[in-house]
Parts: sequence; C-alpha cells; structure tokens
Amino acid sequence: MDALSQCAETFYREFSAICGQHTPPKPRLRALIQGHQTLSDGIYQLGDDGAICRRQGQFMATFEDAYNYNNFSFLHTSCVLFFAVDKQAVKDDDGAAMCNLMLGSVCQRLIEHFTQQGLFARPFRSYDQFEVDSLTLDEEQRAEEMTYFGLLIGKNRAMQSLGAIK
Repeated sequence: MDALSQCAETFYREFSAICGQHTPPKPRLRALIQGHQTLSDGIYQLGDDGAICRRQGQFMATFEDAYNYNNFSFLHTSCVLFFAVDKQAVKDDDGAAMCNLMLGSVCQRLIEHFTQQGLFARPFRSYDQFEVDSLTLDEEQRAEEMTYFGLLIGKNRAMQSLGAIK
C-alpha cells in the first residue's frame, strides 16, 4: 500500500473513531503532490479507490501564493493535504466547532503517522479560501463543498541534522 492510500485509510478510520455515532458528513481528502516517487505532480482525490488524479501539473507555487503567511518555505513540502467539507456542515457555530475539533484531532494523529516515517507535518487553516477552492475543487464541487483545513507534509530536514547534535 502506498503512503497516500495509507494516509487516506488512517484519516477515514480515525475520523470515524472520533465521531462515533455522531458522524457528520465525511470530509473529502485531496492532496497536492509534487516530487512524489511514483505519482505525477498534481491534485489528487484520496478515498476508497486510492489516489485519483484530478488535475496534473505543478501547483505548489500557486498554493504558496494563496497561503497567508510569508514565514514558511515550501521548498521541502512535497504534499499538501486538504480536507473538504460540505458547506452545510459548517454553516453554524456548532457545526464549525465540531468540524474543527474532529479535523484537529485527526490531523494530530496524521502528524504522528508522518513523524514515524521521518517526515514533518504542519496543520494550517489560514489561506485564501477562493484561491484554494479553485485549485482543489471543480466548479460543481465548489457549489456544495469548501476546503476547510490542511496539512503540509515534507522531508524533515531536522532529522538530517540530528547526527551533528548527538
């Protein structure tokens, strides 16, 4: 099983475990991939069928422009996970709070998953909503969904430097 399929499986399993019987609409998982060993650069939808390419091309620079902080380098970021949710699920404060708690908890578990593989993972929520939705969702999906949360993933350069510290 490749890393993306394993990530999707972990995400959906953890999301279901956290939600229990109060399962809101399941977020959809999308990935912006760049420099993967076996996948072409592009935007992928991750699910039960594995990774399905929705758009081919290099989009990391486009996303970097939509990211609201200029103090983060995307040089070593090879994957950005986006969690898309139904707009109706977050239309009120209770729905938004529930979504924040669940996705935050799932992201923490995914961070642990990627850290065990020697990668870094950093959650984010601050970006240009229109730009990221246009990048990751097609026109039909944007009518009902929105990107809601994300996770930056890449090589952990600190792990390469630890030898000098030991």
